[in-house]
Amino acid sequence: GQRNVFAETDYQINIDASSARLTLETPSGLRFLSILPREATFAVLRSKFINRIDGDTKLILKETEGELSYQVFGNKVINFFDIYEYGVPISAYVSASTGEILSIEGPSWLKVINFLFV
Repeated sequence: GQRNVFAETDYQINIDASSARLTLETPSGLRFLSILPREATFAVLRSKFINRIDGDTKLILKETEGELSYQVFGNKVINFFDIYEYGVPISAYVSASTGEILSIEGPSWLKVINFLFV
């Protein structure tokens, strides 16, 4: 965990104290972890795909299609005419090696709403 941002994984984590490097033993081999959980949440918030993440955030660190990534859960809060806010659950996948947003999962109708109200 890192300042109330935690990542869960099924992979064994190795810490090299001399170089301060973290590696994970994944099905495709030993993978270097250069992006920490808190950095992954910042990347998602900067992208504005998600604009609200709960205080004690739990991410899932896993390998999908050969890419080690964090699954970040949050909400895209939509403000309707400064009268009503509606939070839509979204999850984003962030590369654990580059911090790049790999994909976003949410309802398909959200694209239309974003276009109309943002």
